[in-house]
Amino acid sequence: MSRQQLPIVNSESIYIDFQEHICEEFNERILFSAPFGAGKSTFLKNFFDQHEEYITLKLYPVNYSIAPNQDVFELIKYDLLYELLSNFPNEIQLQKEEFSTLLISQMFILHKMKIDFPMKIMLKAAGLVSGSGIPDDDSIDSVIEQFKAFNNYRGAVEESEYDTLNRYIKSSRKRLGHAYERDDISELIINMLDRVKKAKSKGNENKNFETVLLIDDLDRLDPEHVFRLFNVFSAHYDEVNETNKFGFDKIIFVCDVNNIQHMFNHRYGLNVEFGGYIDKFYSSEVFKFDIVRYLKDSILELVKARYDLFKFFSDGLPQTISDRFDFDRNEGFYNIYKYILFKMIDFQLIRVRNFQRFKHYTIPDRRIEAGLTTISAYYYHFLVLSINLEGFFPRPLDLLNVYEVLYKTFISDYEPDINKQNIDRSIDRIVEYSLPFIIDEKRIFTRKFDFESNKDYMLDYLNEKGEPLEITYQLTLNYDYEYVAVKLIKCVLRGKQAPALRPNPFWFLYNAYKNCINKKYLN
Repeated sequence: MSRQQLPIVNSESIYIDFQEHICEEFNERILFSAPFGAGKSTFLKNFFDQHEEYITLKLYPVNYSIAPNQDVFELIKYDLLYELLSNFPNEIQLQKEEFSTLLISQMFILHKMKIDFPMKIMLKAAGLVSGSGIPDDDSIDSVIEQFKAFNNYRGAVEESEYDTLNRYIKSSRKRLGHAYERDDISELIINMLDRVKKAKSKGNENKNFETVLLIDDLDRLDPEHVFRLFNVFSAHYDEVNETNKFGFDKIIFVCDVNNIQHMFNHRYGLNVEFGGYIDKFYSSEVFKFDIVRYLKDSILELVKARYDLFKFFSDGLPQTISDRFDFDRNEGFYNIYKYILFKMIDFQLIRVRNFQRFKHYTIPDRRIEAGLTTISAYYYHFLVLSINLEGFFPRPLDLLNVYEVLYKTFISDYEPDINKQNIDRSIDRIVEYSLPFIIDEKRIFTRKFDFESNKDYMLDYLNEKGEPLEITYQLTLNYDYEYVAVKLIKCVLRGKQAPALRPNPFWFLYNAYKNCINKKYLN
């Protein structure tokens, strides 16, 4: 089974929140904030894929970080033209005279920055769009030489006599990188956007189409580049007319506003007001993407996208084995899996990128040398659980570190549950899953089976606070596969009778998993 793309998840509450935010009247500039790796880009892509009324163009400022401010804006124009020509050729219907202007102007931009390779790509792309065919390299080089001659010729032409004021205004509007710049290419971009909008509206008069400029991955830049780019975009906002550059209906800046504030404070000091700086980049309020809620709402769909239960068993497995781990047949195991993932999500220990790393949910085919015997991983819920959680991380050690964070942050209570208030059965189940890898392996992984079934055995164990616990358990032999299963009876503080109110399940997970790593049960 080939690896699937992550699904478009209809997390209704978050989609509704963002839909309401983007539709707010006069909300022309939006700051979309979430931590790095939280899935901002994935969410926005899914959102705009489902809302065709938004004509979206996307910029990646990481490509601009090495260019001077003036050239940054020229690169923005280049990318906008490329996006328009690539995504909306039919709507634009580029005319011959515009095609000539486009080529010359873009050659000028790229020539200034000495970007030969992208220039040739652009020429070839424009050739495809115009229907004139793809020019060969010799033709492109010839056009470039003609451009050089044109540029020299233009400089030799005498200036016409203009009114002083008119000349001043026009020169300001045509000055590259100027805040009031409105050169031919800027006009062409505005015109193209308008054409796309009109073409989309034709036959869809009931829909209100809007153009959106999405500026993504700002939090991937070094601090100095972040503020330089913010300043470039800020300089090209018309505060008098309250319009965005090129007439975009919406501009969305995608970043982590908390990181931006940390960078700002480090750069300018704590006494400089951050709010006064950042509020020019959004019209109403910062939209804070709730990655915790999004992932929790999406968890089943995200895991199901990687669901390949019999990946390693083309002939299947006995139903008594497969049913244990089949989400559709055993809700109990899914609830444990979900319980652990939810805790990881709560502390942002896994994000959308971890789900992208996760290759498959499956029954593993590993054979493990344990104690005096060899076992299949699928004999024990703990091993299947661990292997299917390892896939979210680069290394097993990363999962161990996550368990450590979880047990240190979990609020446990080992006082006796006299009134039987503990209704969280997931905790007891996780402790039970962990016990085979905490109890002495000679008792569990053996061929002697010299224990009494359904007899209470006792394990003395310290909890995460160093307090002594008494864990009562029973052993049973699975005769079909000849392995020992463990059943938790109760977990109490030493000297107490009633079970502990809320043991720390992640303390047991952490120690069981650590033992498995040390004994090389898990690679």
